[in-house]
Amino acid sequence: MSTTIEFRRWAIHATVANPSYFHDDLYIGFGEYGCNNVIDQDNRVARSIQPLLSGDSNRFMREIVSLSADCEGGCVKVRGRYTKPEGFIANWRRTMNGALSMADYIESAGSLVLEYESVPRAVRERLSEMRLFSDATRERITTERNEYLERLMAHPGVESVDEKDAKDVYTRFRMDRDNHEELTALISEGMRYGLGLRALRRTSFRDHAYNYAELRNKQSAAQA
Repeated sequence: MSTTIEFRRWAIHATVANPSYFHDDLYIGFGEYGCNNVIDQDNRVARSIQPLLSGDSNRFMREIVSLSADCEGGCVKVRGRYTKPEGFIANWRRTMNGALSMADYIESAGSLVLEYESVPRAVRERLSEMRLFSDATRERITTERNEYLERLMAHPGVESVDEKDAKDVYTRFRMDRDNHEELTALISEGMRYGLGLRALRRTSFRDHAYNYAELRNKQSAAQA
């Protein structure tokens, strides 16, 4: 049986400029993962940094609790060792509580690219699944979501990406120093309208940029 191994984890936190519903924060989790039966040329478990999930603090931890169930049977291990679900949850809670701010990461890396499963498709599928007993309510909600999609795709930092010879369509967010607050708000609003916590598929996240930003923050705190 193959086992997923989590070697390292990181989290980025962003304050939503214009909170679209109950929450005014967004956490994005990343991990370095490998499979115990996939070996690289140095005879080590092959590793790659992957996005895990994104969401407000409550839903982020709720999803982590759900994922922790895989630890019980040994399907997920931390650094190759058996990990109890409680330990997995505690590790991610510490990571979330110590998350680096989006602004600090982008200041270090220059930019951050996040590719989600098609946001327009997710929003429309969620709308089609809703049971609305009033025509007026359906019209209002449909108009609201269509206006959101127009704002989303009109933003210069957002683009639709079609994979060649595949059915997958992604919505790419290119965050930089000038637009990351606007794009964070759009992602948060999209999650309200149907974008899933696990819909984040690809990213340009780099651990060295994260580590450099953390080091710079520690040095600034020590000098203060």
